[in-house]
Amino acid sequence: MILRTNLELHLLDNKTDLSVAWGLEKRSQDSNEYNHQQHGFNSWYGDLNRNVLAPAAPFAKKDYMFAKQTADNIAALLTPQSGFYYDVWVDGEKFMTAEPPEFKIAVTVPTDNSVDIFTNDIGVVVVSDEDGEPQGFNIYVGGEPLGYVPKEDILYAVKAIVVTQRENGRRDDRRYSRLKYLLSSWGIEKFRSVTEQYYGKKFEPCRGLPEWEFKSYLGWHEQGDGSLFCGLHVDNGRVKGVMKKALREVIEKYNLNVRLTPNQNIILCNIRRAWKRPITTALAQGGLLQPRFVDPLNLTAMACPAFPLCPLAITEAERGIPDILKRIRAIFERVGLKYNESVVITGCPNGCARPYMAELGLVGDGPNSYQIWLGGTPNQTSLAQTFRDKAPGS
Repeated sequence: MILRTNLELHLLDNKTDLSVAWGLEKRSQDSNEYNHQQHGFNSWYGDLNRNVLAPAAPFAKKDYMFAKQTADNIAALLTPQSGFYYDVWVDGEKFMTAEPPEFKIAVTVPTDNSVDIFTNDIGVVVVSDEDGEPQGFNIYVGGEPLGYVPKEDILYAVKAIVVTQRENGRRDDRRYSRLKYLLSSWGIEKFRSVTEQYYGKKFEPCRGLPEWEFKSYLGWHEQGDGSLFCGLHVDNGRVKGVMKKALREVIEKYNLNVRLTPNQNIILCNIRRAWKRPITTALAQGGLLQPRFVDPLNLTAMACPAFPLCPLAITEAERGIPDILKRIRAIFERVGLKYNESVVITGCPNGCARPYMAELGLVGDGPNSYQIWLGGTPNQTSLAQTFRDKAPGS
């Protein structure tokens, strides 16, 4: 299952889980085409720098390629140099656990908000000149503009932000250890001032950018190097049965590279033009349809796994979303309105599927009960607001 910026493997047995996990880890190190989220095995435990994300679309354009390389460089910079994130055991008993807060970073280019830039601890946006040559970066922390840095300073700036959080963030209570709590306590001006002390210079004002767009990259697209890529919608990121068989056969037959998106979808890369028709047919037979054949609500809907796989779940999400979408669809049709709103459902307030940015978010707050959040924007630049608590799910 694809969720946020992670790949989740469910129902593995004890004999195969580690071999599969280490195999994916090696594949990720050998070629980040497999999973364009750069993260180490330790990040699966929810602490340290969990991911550095760049747009999954494999465009052969200067700014996209520079964003990808920058994400790789930041991931390498923040890879733990110590094994101290593990539990420490003495005489068969756990003595202590290191509790560094989790950290998420996204790098993108202007207009492309496929990475949900403002929900990350650090957001990095490539700024190019009129000739398309990357010159520097706008940096955002917790969705707030921090400043602009020239391209040669990006690693110093990111390191300064991480050190500011490390030295001043809450370490006594993991629930309040995230960067957002430090920003809430300090405000952006104090955070900028302290970070500049570690950075060693002042941040320049952020450069002006065009309007953001949410880009799903579903369907067929030109890569810009003579090849094509194909974005596939996957309901709730769950690949199984006939769909999994068809996908595997296509990938193996044509030796395709694969990327995963933060919206639980899949991108097949480096496809020759002559392969487009047979690949489209094979995928459709497995239930992987082109976006024009998918219901508009399903295209942007997401749900976390929740029951029965997540121990934090307090109500249904993935198993409940088909019925909820059916009811929402019926209401729109009854009043004669077209629908393409983003609907996101999570089984608890942790919000792994990002319901707080959706146009309609349902957040589990009890057994068969949800908070209703409304007002997120289609381009994922505004937070939704609470509309109702304890709404029954049935």
